[in-house]
Amino acid sequence: MTFPHVEFAAKSDTGRKRTNNEDAFGAFPESGIFCVADGMGGGDDGEIASAAVVNAVREFAASHTPPAGAGYAGDDLADGVSEALNKASSWVFKRSGERQLKGCGSTFAGFCLDATAPESAIALHVGDSRLYRIRGRGIKQITRDHSAAEMIGAKSDAAMNPMFKGVILRAVGLESSVEVERTPLALKEGDRLVVCSDGLSGMVDDEDIADIVRSCESPAEAADALVAAANDAGGLDNVTAVVVFVGKIPPPLPVAEFPAEESAETVSDGDSGSGWDSGTTGTGTASGEGFIPGTDTAVHDADEPVTTEGAQQTPSTTSTACNHEETRKRMLSRRRFRRIRSVALRISAVAAVAAVAVGLCIVFEQRRNAAAVAREEERIKSVRMLAEMDQAASSEQQPESSGPEAAEPRQEPAAAPAAPVSDDSDENWLSDVLPRLVEACAPSNSDALVRTVRRFPVKGGVETLLLRFRPLCDEKLPVARRRAISAAVTADMQDISKALRSYSKRRLEHIDAALAEHATRAEFRTRLAVEREGLAAFLEATAKFVDMDASSSEAQKACADVMLSVSQWFREAN
Repeated sequence: MTFPHVEFAAKSDTGRKRTNNEDAFGAFPESGIFCVADGMGGGDDGEIASAAVVNAVREFAASHTPPAGAGYAGDDLADGVSEALNKASSWVFKRSGERQLKGCGSTFAGFCLDATAPESAIALHVGDSRLYRIRGRGIKQITRDHSAAEMIGAKSDAAMNPMFKGVILRAVGLESSVEVERTPLALKEGDRLVVCSDGLSGMVDDEDIADIVRSCESPAEAADALVAAANDAGGLDNVTAVVVFVGKIPPPLPVAEFPAEESAETVSDGDSGSGWDSGTTGTGTASGEGFIPGTDTAVHDADEPVTTEGAQQTPSTTSTACNHEETRKRMLSRRRFRRIRSVALRISAVAAVAAVAVGLCIVFEQRRNAAAVAREEERIKSVRMLAEMDQAASSEQQPESSGPEAAEPRQEPAAAPAAPVSDDSDENWLSDVLPRLVEACAPSNSDALVRTVRRFPVKGGVETLLLRFRPLCDEKLPVARRRAISAAVTADMQDISKALRSYSKRRLEHIDAALAEHATRAEFRTRLAVEREGLAAFLEATAKFVDMDASSSEAQKACADVMLSVSQWFREAN
């Protein structure tokens, strides 16, 4: 035996959905060639194309069996198989033209062992049939699909536009010649090789293929289990698998002279003996066995004698010793693990988003609490300040102690610098200014003022303003205390008015620009006009007020007018 270290088996099945089998395979251990072909074209045209491909390789293998004690170099074998595929491509292309067929052809995947370097081989492929190498716990796809999905980097046809699903970019028979891709393949003891059509790779995940092959003790068991797995997954296509187990690598053999290939002109004339004609189902050769559509499985061990009968006379696949139930359980377990992992990843993502949301809520709540604490501290500070002012005013009104000094008239203390006393008489101030301020300090009016001012970027505490001017309503409050409060309120309202004036001027510019646009809707234009009228009235009323002396009765009266009207001026500024 030229390759005593390999053991192989193969199986092909129609599948669960198809009525005919367009797959074919070849196993020629004496020449070290193993391959699978998947026909395209529909009807019997796909069967004929795949048969032509396998028969072309068979004829090459039959005429290139190495002599005893020597072997052919892998590159020479690869060149010969590529030439055979080109002859098959020419024949299928010519036949398609004569019958006006479109899309008739076949994929090809296989490999050539190298007796002169047993630790290496050469993979050959065209189309989307594949060669896998299983080593240890891993699996590697040696070939690269010549398909639209592979070209754009899609993981499967499911991610493709339906127009391009299943599109093969290179195949035997689509042209008069074909470019065969060649890939070096390193081998070591324990490797397991799988050559298959897309009926297997499209139905069973790569990791499941590896698990199935690793769980079987012989190539026959593995081939049978792979086909069963594809059918269990739906069997949407014909399925074919050639399985090769690599044993202990033997020493290299001397290089034999590669014989010149004989002329094969007879293959293109339709002679049925060639195995390329539509009436041919398969022929056997002294170099190995093959499967043509319509026949059963071929299985061959490197230690068994090779028959010279047709492929239909070879042993069938045969052993069911592989525990399919155990294999199915392992595949289901793997799929269950993937589903659990997917759910776990989704839960983790949701938990992460929830954690971020909770963190943001905590931050916002802390900021809101900090703002509330600051406002409360300001309120307490203002209350304390008012209490101190009230206490000071009350002490000023207390009667002086009896004594020599009591006969002298009591002098009115000077007003504090922060709230100077107006030159106006008390009667004028009480009859003119105070009633207006008291009206502005009524709960309904003051609350409306606070709600309005809070809508704008006004610096300062509005609550503090309320605390300061509400005591004006107390008729028992001393006149000096009322004067101080009204002056403070007026000064605060002047600061608020300045800030609101800056806002109003910017807002008027925006309103004027919007009104100048012809595309502005009529109802929106009406609202803008009302808002503009209020802003203009506010600017006009506060033009002089913001610069007045806060201690004068005139400024305090204007302050009351502003406080009473500001919410009405800004009614459209929500």
